[in-house]
Amino acid sequence: MALSDEVRIRLVRSPRSSGRLNLWMSDPGIPAGAGNTVHRAHRFLCERVPAARSVGFDVRVVKHIPAGAGLGGGSADAAAFLTGACQLMGAGPLTSRADLIAVAGAVGADVPFCLLGGTAIGRGRGERLTRLPPLPPRRVIIAVPRARVSTKLAYDLLDRSRGRKNLTKALSVRSLYSVVRSIRRGHGVRVRSGLINDFEPYLCQLHAELAEVREGLGRFGPAAMTGSGSAFFVLPDRGVRLPRIRAAAPGAALSEARFVHRGVELISGSSGGVGRGSH
Repeated sequence: MALSDEVRIRLVRSPRSSGRLNLWMSDPGIPAGAGNTVHRAHRFLCERVPAARSVGFDVRVVKHIPAGAGLGGGSADAAAFLTGACQLMGAGPLTSRADLIAVAGAVGADVPFCLLGGTAIGRGRGERLTRLPPLPPRRVIIAVPRARVSTKLAYDLLDRSRGRKNLTKALSVRSLYSVVRSIRRGHGVRVRSGLINDFEPYLCQLHAELAEVREGLGRFGPAAMTGSGSAFFVLPDRGVRLPRIRAAAPGAALSEARFVHRGVELISGSSGGVGRGSH
């Protein structure tokens, strides 16, 4: 979707900065320490590319993707850092897209998709990607409730509720293509039947607010939870305006976006660069 963070990267060539990453986040509520996905991406980059261990990076992340909402903002930031850092270093070992995606997959299951962007089928943990035809740039309304759910809590809840076996259901490629075709053609009923999020029923039981937001959005078109929650999206029917949707989801922060067919976008590059990480 056309929703992105801005990741500013400066290459530092100084013996004291070798192998170091200095990270600043515009949202003070997001930790900038070693647990941040940008730090994780830096560690894997240093393992794979010797040149990364001889330089430092100053990274500033301006957040626009809501955190703790299942929208993949952290993965997008990691993807933007990997792309920008390799561009600045001229990292020979990662000049091929396949090599970059391999490192991205080690960082996190969603990071390769954030590099690729667009519409894709994810296999394995989500790191094996197959492109699908692009979706039309239709409206998507994103609702972020006040209740937030950590990714760890969401997975722990799913494990306890369903057990650790058979968490992944087989879904044919044909059925996935069918959902994409239905979105392109505006067949709302068919889209509804294809939108499945295993976290949704369990998290809606945990937080009444999530269930209320989900029910409210569903009045206006196909809707579902994003990732591991707690945000939701709806593909609104024609003519439905944002104020009507907002009234049906009180307390949630609403924003409007559109489908796009790209991932990380490199804005500039010399001694510094700007990358936009989308999801």
